[in-house]
Amino acid sequence: MSIDPRVTVVELYELARNRSLWSYGFFDDLESHGSSWLQLRDWCLFARGVQNFAEIPDPPAPPPELVEGSRSRGIFSRKRKPPRNPVIDGSAPPPPRKAPKKKQGFVAPTSTGGTLSSSVPLPAIIAGAVVIVLCLGLLVFQLVRNQKPATDPNAGGEAGTASDTQQSAAMSGTSATKASNSTGATAGGAVLTAGGQAFSCIAEGEEVTCSGENSMGQLGTADLATARTFTFYLPTAARSLVAGDDFACASTSSEVWCWGDNRWAQTGHGNSEVTSPGPVVGVPGGAIKDIAAGRAHACALTDQGVWCWGVNTAHQVKDSDDTYLSPTQVEGLDSLEITGIEASNFTTFVRTTRGVWAWGDNTRHQITSTDSAYLPPTQISEPTEGTGNPGGTGATQAPSQNGGPANPSNQRAQ
Repeated sequence: MSIDPRVTVVELYELARNRSLWSYGFFDDLESHGSSWLQLRDWCLFARGVQNFAEIPDPPAPPPELVEGSRSRGIFSRKRKPPRNPVIDGSAPPPPRKAPKKKQGFVAPTSTGGTLSSSVPLPAIIAGAVVIVLCLGLLVFQLVRNQKPATDPNAGGEAGTASDTQQSAAMSGTSATKASNSTGATAGGAVLTAGGQAFSCIAEGEEVTCSGENSMGQLGTADLATARTFTFYLPTAARSLVAGDDFACASTSSEVWCWGDNRWAQTGHGNSEVTSPGPVVGVPGGAIKDIAAGRAHACALTDQGVWCWGVNTAHQVKDSDDTYLSPTQVEGLDSLEITGIEASNFTTFVRTTRGVWAWGDNTRHQITSTDSAYLPPTQISEPTEGTGNPGGTGATQAPSQNGGPANPSNQRAQ
């Protein structure tokens, strides 16, 4: 369902309490609604990872300061004004209202020497002329721009690499914009950007600047009340930058730094609910090839494998029933040559030389068409060439314990 954007805090709370409306799509609509508050978004995050809705508690009530005055503005409680009665108790009707004076339009001379009144005022004519001039200027700019070469002939194929990265990001629906190729390296002086639920960050070299909401330290500063923009510096240049709902991470050549909301351990900084920028504890040192961020979990591709941390309600970090986890190595990927990693909501993806593999939330068949709510690392696309599946049947297979393809009979029981 789609919730009317005019619904107030009180009305949104009443809708959230109606269990007959509950569905994964309804939780998404609640969380993204303009009247949603922080505690309700957290409740939606939890509910989104629970398979049995009977286990979900009632939603949290809105804070008192948000409730004040919302009932009078609600679309469900709004009352129409009674029609105006010109005569009450036999009294004389009020005097008729004077018609407003009609503004004089542009007066053009006629061929007979008189004038011809036009309904178009002079300011409108001037505004129309300005719009026409601007449109012509924009058209000329676009024509000049299209004549420039799309790539530098001396760039050595960088444009193709960037296109591949953008296509992969679109596939997974990640909220981050990566300026890195499959190995995590960036061109010199590249500007990286990433956006969360109500904030965004820009990284250029060692400098990182974040702007927007800072209720959970998303900007990288402990000044939660008044900060609107904040700049800090990494020890070395950033190579990748990603963002979840209320946290962000940046990778250097050898470390992953995260900051912001840590209530689900998504920044990898112990038990603190709000964290400042710092290296993730538990990711082994070495080359950081790529990073990714989902709603409330993050992952890093290193030269020692894939490590994930944060909320695990859909098994997006590890195939277990743990609610959240510190950095944990993902099992079942040892034999795969991984070239990149992405995350979307509660699902994690890796690109390999043998296709795309994913694990985590499958409630909407994001990974396979099976009815399993959560899946371990499972192949979701077959390679078009090379070894892969010799039968070419396109069957989706789960990996064996050593990371190689398993027979369909070895898959988790559905």
